Amino acid sequence: MSEGELAVENKGSENKCMNDFVFVPDNFFIFKSFEISAKTPSKKLLEVVVSQIVESSPFPIEQLLWGFVQQKHRKNSWIWYAGLKDRIQGFLGTIPNDKHVVPYAALAILLADEKGNAWLSVENQTTVVIYGMPKLFLAEKCEDWNAIKANIGDVGSLDTKYFVLKQILVNHSNDYKFFLERSTDEQSFSQDIQVIAEKRIWSADIRDKELLKQLKRQKNMLSFSNRGLKLVGGLLLITSIFQLGLIFGKTLCSWRQRVAKRQTPIVKKIENKDSLVRQMQAMLEQEMRPFELLGLLNSYRPKNIYFSNATLDNAHNIVVEAVSETAMSVQEYAQSLEESGKFESVHLDNINASYQGTKFKLSCDFKENKGSYFLNLKESL
Repeated sequence: MSEGELAVENKGSENKCMNDFVFVPDNFFIFKSFEISAKTPSKKLLEVVVSQIVESSPFPIEQLLWGFVQQKHRKNSWIWYAGLKDRIQGFLGTIPNDKHVVPYAALAILLADEKGNAWLSVENQTTVVIYGMPKLFLAEKCEDWNAIKANIGDVGSLDTKYFVLKQILVNHSNDYKFFLERSTDEQSFSQDIQVIAEKRIWSADIRDKELLKQLKRQKNMLSFSNRGLKLVGGLLLITSIFQLGLIFGKTLCSWRQRVAKRQTPIVKKIENKDSLVRQMQAMLEQEMRPFELLGLLNSYRPKNIYFSNATLDNAHNIVVEAVSETAMSVQEYAQSLEESGKFESVHLDNINASYQGTKFKLSCDFKENKGSYFLNLKESL
């Protein structure tokens, strides 16, 4: 098939575009490899490529559409390719600015293994790259390795993987993810994903380099704007959540205030009842405590001890003056009071023996017992 017939056939097909790419048949280009010094800065690479094309191309560079890619199998080794601008534009028609334009072989070189080999089908086109250089292009999908070898000659025991391009997506870093179906000679298939940096794709693009600079700048500005919009959107979302939180908090506070306002009469009623009960308790304690305490002391009093006087010292203490027939009974009485567990302390003072008996003074500090008639909130409600 001649080059012109191939161009007509490809022009009628619909496989030139896939996502963000327009692919051009390899036979529109010449491919040349070159090497650069490891010390060459990346900023000088474009100048080196232009110099290589000017020296080797039979046509002026102004009449060419060209690009370049790096080979994987050789360090600091690159390939430039160039085709006549008029022929490519006549084949493609108007080239859209939002799509990258690259040869099939350029993509295969970027996807090749570490030995520089690739056998790639993109829709109904097949390109073969051996040791980093394009060897064959077919305007059909070819899965027969023997047919490929018949066209490119003896390649020995070359381990060549067959890739079918399924999808191209852009990740968050604007790099391209190529989703491939991969198979070997034995026709065993597996999924493969390769990521190619965005700058490699820009270098492989054959369009006018000044146009590419503008498009790259516009894309970077758009990407920056999108990130800015996402950031602003995130801040607005956070602000909205914060405002919703404030509204919810204000509503909750208002609800609690309304509840508190409704319960204020009940609380005051409880407080009044509690105050009244405490006042009554104090009155009862003032009236009942002397009799209660004397009764408690009397319950432990031996028959040979008699009280002669009793005074209330404070809220918990009582002082008793008594007479015992024997001194031993006084000690036994004090010990009984201590062991009863009803007193914080028991003290004997002014023990005097006389013909009338043993006189003594008894000071007792009673333990506080809280009345059982206090109201609580639950009972009040």
